[in-house]
Amino acid sequence: MSTRKNGLPTKVYPILSNFNYVISVLMINDEFILLDATNKQAPFGIIPYRALNIDGRVMDFNKGSYWMPIKPYNKNILFAHSKISAESNGHFKGVVNQANYGYIGFEKRNAIEEVTLQQYIKNQENKIAGIEVENFQIEELNNIEKPLKENYEVTVEPEVVGDKVILHPFFNKTYISKNPFNLDKRNYPIDFGFPFTNTYLVSIDLGEEYQVEHLPSSRSIKLQSDDGECSVTYVADGNKVNIRFNMKLNSYRYAPEAYPALKEFFGTMVTMLKDEPIILKKI
Repeated sequence: MSTRKNGLPTKVYPILSNFNYVISVLMINDEFILLDATNKQAPFGIIPYRALNIDGRVMDFNKGSYWMPIKPYNKNILFAHSKISAESNGHFKGVVNQANYGYIGFEKRNAIEEVTLQQYIKNQENKIAGIEVENFQIEELNNIEKPLKENYEVTVEPEVVGDKVILHPFFNKTYISKNPFNLDKRNYPIDFGFPFTNTYLVSIDLGEEYQVEHLPSSRSIKLQSDDGECSVTYVADGNKVNIRFNMKLNSYRYAPEAYPALKEFFGTMVTMLKDEPIILKKI
């Protein structure tokens, strides 16, 4: 096969020089499973991102060679649950529990291996714009068949403008933090490599400190042909606010004609995550 950086091999007439990589194909109960032994962080059935390049040429020495689609593992999920409570000093304090499945966990394990676990934790605990992370812990680091879990304590310092308190509910690092599409048009296909899902649950306890003055609107957006959807829901119940954000990209390869829709989809999603704060008022 050919890696993503090496380009696509011609399918009209296979040429040996087009190929630069080899993986194995295992068949179990009529199911084809792709295997790659070059990365020890890869769970069974997950091949490195560089190898996700549409089609490979199977060399079957009994039946001859033929093309086979390179299908990625499809349960790639980032799930994060944040619980924070208002304190008398104006800050919000709580915990975040996050689980990373499939390629998302695979990517994080590779990132940890590149810099060491201690350095990775230090990087995560570096304070950023009103967010302080402490007691960062990782579970199942070496059990690659299970999701990688990240748990930490967080202190959030909201922005204060006059008598308004501005709280951004998706304060933790999100999988998508900016729109990857910033060109006016695109002439080439878009290939994410694999489908993925992001879910963020946020529970905010205002206690006796604040009351809600404004909540962003609950809404949803969809791509055509069930290729993807994104929704956010805000519910205020007494002194508590519960938020659910869910984004699902079901397809991972798109024709150039889909670029405007993808650009709008990701732009709206980033706006939901980064630019729609909750407005509170001190009691």
